[in-house]
Amino acid sequence: MDVRSSLYVRSAASSTRIEPEYAERRPWRVYQESGVSVTSLATSKGTQVTIKQYAFWKTPWGKPYKGKDESSEAQDDHKHIPSELIKKIIENAAVSAEGKVVWLPIVGSPMLETAVRSTLVIYGEAGQVLDEGTSWSLFTKALSNLIEKAGKRKHIPIPDIMKEVNSVVAEHLRQAPQDFILKSSLSIRELPAKCITVNGCDIRSCDDTAKFKHPESLDNYLRHTKSDFAGGYHVVTVATKGRSKTEAIDTSLTALHVLRGVWTLFATHGSWRIPLMSSPSTQKPVGVIHSGQFHTLHNADGSSATHMYWFEVATGENTKIFHPKDDWKALEKKRRWALKKLATHPFKTEMESLLVRYVSALDHVDYDVAFLKLWSLLETITGTDQYDQTIKRATWFFGHRRYYRQVLESLRVRRNQYVHAAQQGEGGEYVLYMIKEFIDPHLYRLLRNSFNVSSLHDYGEFLSLPADHDGITKRKRQTDKAARWIKKHVKE
Repeated sequence: MDVRSSLYVRSAASSTRIEPEYAERRPWRVYQESGVSVTSLATSKGTQVTIKQYAFWKTPWGKPYKGKDESSEAQDDHKHIPSELIKKIIENAAVSAEGKVVWLPIVGSPMLETAVRSTLVIYGEAGQVLDEGTSWSLFTKALSNLIEKAGKRKHIPIPDIMKEVNSVVAEHLRQAPQDFILKSSLSIRELPAKCITVNGCDIRSCDDTAKFKHPESLDNYLRHTKSDFAGGYHVVTVATKGRSKTEAIDTSLTALHVLRGVWTLFATHGSWRIPLMSSPSTQKPVGVIHSGQFHTLHNADGSSATHMYWFEVATGENTKIFHPKDDWKALEKKRRWALKKLATHPFKTEMESLLVRYVSALDHVDYDVAFLKLWSLLETITGTDQYDQTIKRATWFFGHRRYYRQVLESLRVRRNQYVHAAQQGEGGEYVLYMIKEFIDPHLYRLLRNSFNVSSLHDYGEFLSLPADHDGITKRKRQTDKAARWIKKHVKE
């Protein structure tokens, strides 16, 4: 899960967004191990070997393309690969006298890199998506290996590139993760527990801020702008592990945002804020617990792990410190329940991604951007990209269904007028609360897994069932009849 879409990376020098050979390929089949494909190949000697495929390319709909189903003999493993863009990247490489690849700073290279890396997706052993920075580093390492072997001008076939990428990824995954510590801050007065563990990351109050030295580039920035690292927020550390620095950043920030997402869900559910006046300069995020503007990565001893630092762009200036309505006791009870549910959740990674997207949307001071992100989140939750189905599924368990469908229809109009006509309506903050009223109950039910489903896709399918008693009874009779017929007539 890449949580750094709202982050910029800055260093002292830059500020940017940041096996055997086979004689023939005989009949084979592909099956899934989480996100990884395992291809069974036959060598010329008749022995069977398996190669794991970690790298894929996204379809125009953002999903990784994994070929046709296993029964098809016409699978196209290289569909959706941006081959012309990759060819241009290879042309931008030079080989030094020592035989090492040097990437030339040619005009347009950053845009070319952005185009390719936005379509690349690489999975880890457990089926998790590696962060974009690590994925791109592994991809360019594979290209470098091939260019050094083949020479600058030799054409490199796409199958060879993908084979080398998978080999480099496999080597990367065999490395032991290193210990890292993220230094960040939260808009709270103090952490309500000594240690909060989220997905293997330990979040604690930072009692010794001087131990964690800033990169020189951040010190220079803070000195120049006369600003402070935390800006009045509570400084925290997140102990994590990673095979690369970008992986460590991604993992630790995910843990921090999941915690914020859980707190925000429980702290804001059912609440509204009535603004006395609204203008772009006075707009505040709907979210209540935010991370600070800056994040730094450190080694276990506190020394800086990199010359770079990361900073947030969504919330702008720091907001006010969050205080629970009563005290932390009630909120923490719900937080412990939610994290316990997450630890054994059947689709844990997807659930964490929903919470991160939820809280990140509520970080925005631009209400139109926040609304579009929440609408996208609702489509993901319901497993739809068609308005009618989104509205039907989103309102499935609501009592006064006709009323709520009309509310969502009005939000649909709002969404379309902004996306297709660039028209900004009034009452942006109210619009956010309206769509949040639909998303919050779904997140509750997903955390609880009220319908006992095994995936987010299954949750969407559940919501597609008839929403009336007669309809669901008829469906049950039909499925029971179909099950009896299949048992009697169809052999496995």
